[in-house]
Amino acid sequence: MRHTARKFVELIDYFDQGNNQKPRDKRYNRIKLVRLMYEYTYTEESKGNFLCVFFESAGTLLDDNFNSHLIDLSNPNTEAVIRDSIYNFADDLFKNFFLLLLYLAVLSILQEPYTFLSTPDRIAALRGACLIRDHHRCIITRLFDSKEAEKRINSIKLQGIVWFGNFKVFFEPVEQQAYTYCIDIFSPMILGDVLPVMRTLYLTESRTIDPPSPCLLAIHNAIAHILHLSVAGVYIDKILRDLEDQSVREDGLSELDLLVKLKLQLQGWLAG
Repeated sequence: MRHTARKFVELIDYFDQGNNQKPRDKRYNRIKLVRLMYEYTYTEESKGNFLCVFFESAGTLLDDNFNSHLIDLSNPNTEAVIRDSIYNFADDLFKNFFLLLLYLAVLSILQEPYTFLSTPDRIAALRGACLIRDHHRCIITRLFDSKEAEKRINSIKLQGIVWFGNFKVFFEPVEQQAYTYCIDIFSPMILGDVLPVMRTLYLTESRTIDPPSPCLLAIHNAIAHILHLSVAGVYIDKILRDLEDQSVREDGLSELDLLVKLKLQLQGWLAG
């Protein structure tokens, strides 16, 4: 698999050069999104699975007969095919994962989570447990808000709810310090008087209420960085603004096809 990983890096490095990118890469950096997806995949097994899907999308199966030297980028036709396959692979990730993920994240912020999960009792119990665990304080600011506490809002959403929910705020684990994170935001103009900050998460004395999952925070952190560094997050924000405005721009930049597909995906997800 090392040989395959090396070839992947070579391909991505080649197409990441400015003169090898094409105009449709301007809305977000497709090459960087694919690179970051690989780099932020933590286990070797997951990396191997990612590489298999990546090369299969390029029409190259990873089997015992795989030979990376057969990918000849000096051939213009081969170069075009590989480039298009990488772009299409990135677009599939964008449309079927990142775009839908952020849309659902925004909806979960604006509406009650059980609107989608159909488990109001469980959500209410979870909120109450989290408030007890975190001393009715925001994890980020450590501010106590009695009005919000009375509403039993989830502790991590007391302040910074929107920015964590849409992957602008992220938690970087501090090495050799359990449940301790450097909390930061990609837009310093937002919460700039609060972040970055280092926090150790509260634990209950009885340990009957689990702290936020380190695994889930690591996944959230990875997604946040992928969206930011590939500029896909900015592009998605624009799409969601167009969706909220219910507008179709005359210049055709409202991505009508994406808006329609997004609504159909959501309807199918809820129906399933």
